[in-house]
Amino acid sequence: MPRRNPALVAPSRDGLGPVYRRLLDRERDLQRRFGVVGQHRRPRHLLDALERGETVEVPFWRVPSEFLPRDHGEMVVVDPGM
Repeated sequence: MPRRNPALVAPSRDGLGPVYRRLLDRERDLQRRFGVVGQHRRPRHLLDALERGETVEVPFWRVPSEFLPRDHGEMVVVDPGM
């Protein structure tokens, strides 16, 4: 995926920022593809929180590098405006 200039990425009409929108779209895609495999269900807690518009804490590798804060640790807090 090509790197994008954060200043050029505008928030969507629903008020969600590009990082939050990307996380939400990715979780929906994973749930659609791997929601139920055999008798195993994929956990939905992150998808449910994203769909409710809550602030979530995710591993740093889920956030694009151009949006990571300089002093990030293992987990990054992402709010709907990001």
